[in-house]
Amino acid sequence: MESLDIALYLVFTILGFLAKFLLERYSKHKDAVRLESWRLEVANLEQKLSQLFWPLHCRLQRGAIAWESENFRGHGKDKENFVSTFDQEVIIRNHEETRDIIQSNFHHFGGDRRLEAELIKLLHHIDVYLSLRSSGSQNDPISVDQPWPDEINGLIEENLHNLQARYDALLSRAKTPL
Repeated sequence: MESLDIALYLVFTILGFLAKFLLERYSKHKDAVRLESWRLEVANLEQKLSQLFWPLHCRLQRGAIAWESENFRGHGKDKENFVSTFDQEVIIRNHEETRDIIQSNFHHFGGDRRLEAELIKLLHHIDVYLSLRSSGSQNDPISVDQPWPDEINGLIEENLHNLQARYDALLSRAKTPL
């Protein structure tokens, strides 16, 4: 009977050590998965913010300022030359950069149908603007029923600040153990 007790004691001791070992491995694996998930989310947000939302927000703000300041001071030929140069060097270039940012990062907008629809309208507006200028016309897209998409600036800004807040929260979480 005593040898049976010893054998049972050894079996349960080994099972206890084995259970502890497996639980520790599972816990470490779970922590590793959580850490990798955190890293992937941070990398995804960094990519969206740095390649898309901040550059796009900057271009939209730059375009808004340029548009508001189009009534430049000056007289006659000097003003015409300046406005033409400003259109070529600032507004058109800004439109082209905006278009490039959207087209090369459109996959980051997945899921937000309203934002996607406004971006398509913006791309169309830019295409119309650039086509008007290429044809020699100084008309604005609204003259051919292609107004600026009213919601685009607010949607970009809202998404930008939401993503930035999520990113900042994730980084602050990194200062505390997962």
